[in-house]
Amino acid sequence: GSGVYEAGSIQPGSTLGNPAFNSTYVIFQMFFAAIVAWWDKNLWWKIYGAALLILNGLILILTAIRGGQVGVFVALLVMVILYAIYGTRSFKTKLATAAVLLLLVVLPAGLFLARDSAFIKKLPLAFQRIATISPERDPTLHTRISSLGISWNALKDKPLFGFGPENFR
Repeated sequence: GSGVYEAGSIQPGSTLGNPAFNSTYVIFQMFFAAIVAWWDKNLWWKIYGAALLILNGLILILTAIRGGQVGVFVALLVMVILYAIYGTRSFKTKLATAAVLLLLVVLPAGLFLARDSAFIKKLPLAFQRIATISPERDPTLHTRISSLGISWNALKDKPLFGFGPENFR
């Protein structure tokens, strides 16, 4: 590729040359931006962190890498659940958190259920790719699940040092 986009791809890879690498890099940036936005006392740093979080979230969507998007979504879901349980005692805040949690469950479910509709086909690539996550529609999902099982067995066999490079079977 030359620059932000790889040849023949509509997924931005940045200067890293690969949308998956870009997705991973953006997730780290989102994590640190969230820390600044959440914990910094200075209002301008909070605004800066929130703006970077939003910008990197948009970049993550543009990369259309489902693994990164699903990972961030699951982290957000866990964060909202933990905040609802441990983060607040106010009934109004718990109610608002429950509404956000409901939204985090209903929106992806609706996206998945409407995956064959004309509406989904008009959405950007990132949303189309998320909507098509299923074993029947995505041959790489089966391969990844198999690899996960192999990795788990390898971890159980040699938990400290593993098998080394070129020995993954």
